[in-house]
Amino acid sequence: MKPIDRRPVQRKYPGKWVAFDKDRMTVKGVGGTPMEANEEAKKAGIKLPILFRVPDPNDPAIFIGSIWNEISLRRV
Repeated sequence: MKPIDRRPVQRKYPGKWVAFDKDRMTVKGVGGTPMEANEEAKKAGIKLPILFRVPDPNDPAIFIGSIWNEISLRRV
C-alpha cells in the first residue's frame, strides 16, 4: 500500500475537521467540528465519510497521560 501524502490538506485546513471520501484522498467536507464536516460530506453524497482532525501547528502539545495521572491522584 502506497503512503498517502496529507501535507496539502494540512497546509490548507490547519485545526479543522476534514471528511474524506472512501479513497482517503478526496476532501468532501470541512468544518470546525466533526459534525460540520460530516454534514458537508453528506450533502456531497458521501454516506460514511472518514473524519480526521488536521493538527494545527500553533496548538500547544498536550500530554494526556500526565493530565490523567494528576486527576486520578487528586481523587484518591
